[in-house]
Amino acid sequence: MSPYGLTPSCTASRHKLENSNQPDTPTDRFLAHTLAVAELYVSLAEAGRTDVLTLIGFHGEPACWWRDSEGEWIKPDASAVVSAGDIEDSWVIEVDNATESLPTLRRKLAVYVGLAKNEEHGPDGGPLPRVLVTVPDERRLAAVRELVRSLPEPAGELFAVTIHGTTVEVISKALHE
Repeated sequence: MSPYGLTPSCTASRHKLENSNQPDTPTDRFLAHTLAVAELYVSLAEAGRTDVLTLIGFHGEPACWWRDSEGEWIKPDASAVVSAGDIEDSWVIEVDNATESLPTLRRKLAVYVGLAKNEEHGPDGGPLPRVLVTVPDERRLAAVRELVRSLPEPAGELFAVTIHGTTVEVISKALHE
């Protein structure tokens, strides 16, 4: 074989890639979700340039993921640390575009309730942050708020649910309470 040829393992890998069922481009659903998370970051960063709050840190997935005490991955869509004066607050964020069923969302939110009940840590071993769920419209807002009300305590204290685009107001209000 020529020194410039592919080895048998490279040829096999190339064949697998060329014949895989994975799409070449991201789906519209994936792009919409990614853009919603990016818009959330932009909104917080813009608010950080005013007196509303200071954005100390923001991580999208997978950088915001962490393992619980049993080694299971907790996978929010994003995490943010913000402050106002001497008050600092941490959030994990679930961006819901109404593409998942409510039972699927319930299972995901129940994980956070379980973490709180078991006094689990949050990212970097710190306290478990509050969970902000953002939704696309009033209809989904009502449905997700009802879902949160149906979860066991401390769901009422743990979750905040709001419409995309009002995240800064919700986080800022929580900082000033």
